[in-house]
Amino acid sequence: MCLDKDILVRNNKVYSPNTCCFLPQSINVLLIKSDRTRGLNPIGVYFNKLSNKYQASCCDGNSKSQYLGLFDSPEIAFQAYKKYKESIIKLQAEKYKKFITKEVYQSLINYEVNIDD
Repeated sequence: MCLDKDILVRNNKVYSPNTCCFLPQSINVLLIKSDRTRGLNPIGVYFNKLSNKYQASCCDGNSKSQYLGLFDSPEIAFQAYKKYKESIIKLQAEKYKKFITKEVYQSLINYEVNIDD
């Protein structure tokens, strides 16, 4: 289990009893961003120089990257990422429902990926 500070309170930067919770590591990994890797593109989107298109990929919940396809625009690539990512988060919430609090479960079920995450 990992201590998380921003699933209950989005974008929270403070560790406190009111904002923190414990999550399985596989869920915590799903919620980590990689700003440096993607550069200026939306989350989950990378510019593929070989194809001259935007590539979407996402962690599959088992610490493996899942290729989601090549797209003509970063916005379309992001929509593919968003749909996949939210479905994986919901699957993980169901998988660990017995081990997480109701508040954490609801936060995961209601989690929405934003283009500016």
